[in-house]
Amino acid sequence: MAGQVTGLVVQRRNPNRVSVYLDGEYAFGLHRITAAWLRVGQQLEADQIDDLKQKDLSEVIYQSALRLLNYRQRTAVEMTNRLLKKGYESDQVREVIDRLLQNHLLDDQQFAEDWVRDRKAFHPRSKRLMAYEMMNKGLDREIVQTVLVNAGDESLLAEAAARRSMRKWSGMEEKEFITHCAAFLGRKGFAAGISFSTARAIWKELQQEMEQ
Repeated sequence: MAGQVTGLVVQRRNPNRVSVYLDGEYAFGLHRITAAWLRVGQQLEADQIDDLKQKDLSEVIYQSALRLLNYRQRTAVEMTNRLLKKGYESDQVREVIDRLLQNHLLDDQQFAEDWVRDRKAFHPRSKRLMAYEMMNKGLDREIVQTVLVNAGDESLLAEAAARRSMRKWSGMEEKEFITHCAAFLGRKGFAAGISFSTARAIWKELQQEMEQ
C-alpha cells in the first residue's frame, strides 16, 4: 500500500483516533498523536505506512497503560502482566514499559516507599508481611529490603497495629484479651514473642486509660 494523503478526519466515535485517506479512499486509522505528523498532500510509501502502524500500536498500548496508572500506581511487573492480558505482544509491551520507566511514570523504588508509608500509617503490619506483599507485586528483593530498613522497629509496628483494634477487646478479661490480641498480631505477620509481649503491654495501657 502506498499513496498520497488526501484526508485526515477525526473519528466521531473516538476523537483520539484519526482516519487516514489515501488517494481519496479510507486506508487506516491512527492515534491522533501518531497522525499529528501527517499532512494532506504528503506521499506515503509502503514502509512508511508500516512504520506508522507500528507507532500507532505502540501509542495505543501506551495510552492503555496511562489509563491503568490513572486508576492506581503499579509496579513494572504488574503493568507488564496487565498489558499482556490485554493481548499485546511481549515485544510491544516491553517497549512501552521502557518508555514509562524513562518518563518516570513507573518507579518501583517509589512504589515500595509509598507502600511501606501507607501500611505504617493506615494498616500497620510486620516487615515480613510487607515484604511478602511487595514481592507478590513483582518488586525486586533488593528494593524491598532497602525500603524495609526504614520501616521502623518491629515492636513499634506491632504496637501501632494493636492500638488500632484494641477497643474491640476492651470488655474481655486479661487472658482472653491477650489471646485475641496476640492472634490478631500473628495474622499481621508478627512473631509469637512480639505478639504476646505487645498484647500484654497494650492490656496494661488500656487498663491505665480506664483508670484515669
